[in-house]
Amino acid sequence: MVGQQHENLERIVEPLFHNSSFGYRPSRNCHQAVVQACKNTFNHDFAIDLDIKGFFDTIDHELLMKAVRFYCQDKWVLLYVERYADDVVVHCKTEKQAIFVLKKIGVRLRK
Repeated sequence: MVGQQHENLERIVEPLFHNSSFGYRPSRNCHQAVVQACKNTFNHDFAIDLDIKGFFDTIDHELLMKAVRFYCQDKWVLLYVERYADDVVVHCKTEKQAIFVLKKIGVRLRK
């Protein structure tokens, strides 16, 4: 039954993910993420590498569930939701862009 809930939520949110996102997605793995990151380095000179330690230990779970409910209202799916990905790499073409994006990420995480 848990697999069915996962598949139902996946069907709803999978089309929303960026193509360069690999974490916990069907038919994608860490090796493919490394290959994509290597490709990105050929046309992006800067990278922001984030590892948000303990993020899901400290996140406002009510706010998290509000975001999940935006995409899925099935109570039986919501009962089984876990979110535990906390690694992010953002490739940027310029240093100015990298600084801007890093500041925006900081603002977003503080909210």
